[in-house]
Amino acid sequence: PGAPEPVALVPFAEVQAPLSDNHDVVLVSPEAACVIESFEYRVICRTRDGVTVGAFGRKGEGPGEFLSPRIVRQSHGRVAAWDVRLGRVSVFEPDGTAVSEFSVPGRFHVTGISPMGVYGAEGFGPGRDGPLIENQVRDAATGEVVWRRSIYEIADTECGDVGSGMPYREIAGTMSLPRSAMEPYAAAYREEPKKLFHVPRTFNADSQGRLWVATTRDRDTFSHFDIWVGTEYAGTVRIRDRLMGYDVLDSTLVALVERKPDADGIAQRAIDWYDIGRMPFGVGGRQVTRD
Repeated sequence: PGAPEPVALVPFAEVQAPLSDNHDVVLVSPEAACVIESFEYRVICRTRDGVTVGAFGRKGEGPGEFLSPRIVRQSHGRVAAWDVRLGRVSVFEPDGTAVSEFSVPGRFHVTGISPMGVYGAEGFGPGRDGPLIENQVRDAATGEVVWRRSIYEIADTECGDVGSGMPYREIAGTMSLPRSAMEPYAAAYREEPKKLFHVPRTFNADSQGRLWVATTRDRDTFSHFDIWVGTEYAGTVRIRDRLMGYDVLDSTLVALVERKPDADGIAQRAIDWYDIGRMPFGVGGRQVTRD
């Protein structure tokens, strides 16, 4: 109650994206974005005009090959492909030119990369003998740990072990449950749906310091982001179609979405491009707050 109506954004460009079971999308520059074509084990990079500047990778364990790729942006307009099963990070130019590669533990989850370091978290659980999640920075050349910090050093919880930065009791609905326990849980969820966050990369910050939070609200016809400035809720943004993944760079937002299913029930994928430099709230604009 009292929350402002969502601000509807209209894309200024759209390009087709391949069918995939991977939801990563990375803006390597304000003009080009990369996604993963999981069924072909390759990375596709396209401009907002629809020009394919790179399509590289194949199934395998050799250089330039992948088994389970994920992607993140690296500075200088490059894309980093992180392969969980191979324990390897490979950096490429958008056209597929290989720049570098190094090894990381298979349980290390990469969240960002720059020439100075690789940022992410390594899992050690489950158990109470050590931290389940440890945030780390690794050397971009060698993969060695240069900084680490456990969630237990910065936050106490009375809800048991901590995984992925949240108490396990809060994410019990995502764990495997017997049918006898699942049915009551599902009934309670239908009665009062929880506002669980969309993944991957739920959180992102733009060049004006606004925090974007992807949500699961009404993800059939539209999708929504909550926008925060500091610790203050600023408003909500609505985009079209079903959000699968997104990225923000400078004043550009790209959304990897599923269109409405066709007659055969297949939902085509696309990348929609939005200008977020002149939004009506937040830093540099009119602040919208709750009543």
